[in-house]
Amino acid sequence: MTEASHQPASKTPQRLPLSARRTILIGVLAVLGGVVASQLLTGAQLLAVVGLVIVLTGLSTSGIAGRQPLMWLTAAFGAVWVGATIAYWLPILDAVNKALPQPASASSLFVIGLCAFIAMIISTGCAFIRRVSARRVGNKEGAS
Repeated sequence: MTEASHQPASKTPQRLPLSARRTILIGVLAVLGGVVASQLLTGAQLLAVVGLVIVLTGLSTSGIAGRQPLMWLTAAFGAVWVGATIAYWLPILDAVNKALPQPASASSLFVIGLCAFIAMIISTGCAFIRRVSARRVGNKEGAS
């Protein structure tokens, strides 16, 4: 073993923690499974949507062990997005099967889902910027 392996963990993020990398892996598998299953099953696209939420939640970690407020925020916006997507598609699929007009609530559910998706992307971007800036500060402190 090298001496570097015995040093205590620093407070600066070097790479994503193992839990975040595993979360991203699970999300990618869910996206791929949803895309493949959508060819056979109606509504399997929701598995891809859930997988995308899981990937973005994993990417929104700060890279430092401890509290992850942006990760929880991203997961909350992702849950709203998935809920709005389900509430948006179920009446539409029912209307298609019965040849009914589109429900009146569909446009408002679409806007709610779109806003939640945009907020989820913004919180993931904020976490990424925070992680990169913390890494730069850590590299500057380590160099001096």
